[in-house]
Amino acid sequence: MIEKLTAEQTAELGVVVRACHDLCASLGVEDSSLSILPGLVEGLVGTALSRAKPNRRGAYLDQWQQFLCWLAEALAHTPKPQRTRVAMKAMRSFRLKDWRGRSKPSSPIPTGANCFLLKDGELWYAKVPTENVPPKVCAEPPPPELLATFLAGQEIYKSGPTVSATRSENAEYLRPFYPPGVLKAEYGKLILVLPEGPLNEDRLLSLVTDVPANLLRHWFEDGASREDLALLVASRRAHMTAKMTNLPHLREALRLSR
Repeated sequence: MIEKLTAEQTAELGVVVRACHDLCASLGVEDSSLSILPGLVEGLVGTALSRAKPNRRGAYLDQWQQFLCWLAEALAHTPKPQRTRVAMKAMRSFRLKDWRGRSKPSSPIPTGANCFLLKDGELWYAKVPTENVPPKVCAEPPPPELLATFLAGQEIYKSGPTVSATRSENAEYLRPFYPPGVLKAEYGKLILVLPEGPLNEDRLLSLVTDVPANLLRHWFEDGASREDLALLVASRRAHMTAKMTNLPHLREALRLSR
């Protein structure tokens, strides 16, 4: 039996629908196409949520709302030629987390991040200097007046503000959006660079210059193999936990990465 959404969940769904609308508007989707989007998204997502366990719905809605609202804003700071590619890659990489009934998951977005940027083919949360940061595209959580408007049967979605993309030459790359993808890419590079056979410590230090020397020596002295060293260095570059004790998890992440 499919259970209906509560009034609060329906209102939260309305915010997600509006975020989708704003996201497509920021990508330049024509108004004629935008007019059918709210009903389509509401029907598809609403049906999926109705089939989910009641104590999971709030967390799922929060994660979608958090991600889509931020993405719509971030695209305004992303170089225009990259926006469609960035949006597609972000949507395909996004995964819901099961918060076991917790209604408000913590934000996965790094503090200060205001855009997505591509780096070596992978999406990164980044911070770029901006003179005019646009206002919030959608509210999070929805204020009381937004809930009242939605329950009254009125539309709550509208196009977000139009702003120009900022220059990204001085961008600060904070964290990859999909760390396993960076892990896989960096591991592949390192395996080609690190020589096979016995590895000399001085040679290792000369090949890997972005990791503290004392940390490399620690891994080397602990008996890390060539593959392990490549994986540990790659995990640091992917902002993952680079510890010998975490190698089983890193190997699994590498195996499952897309």
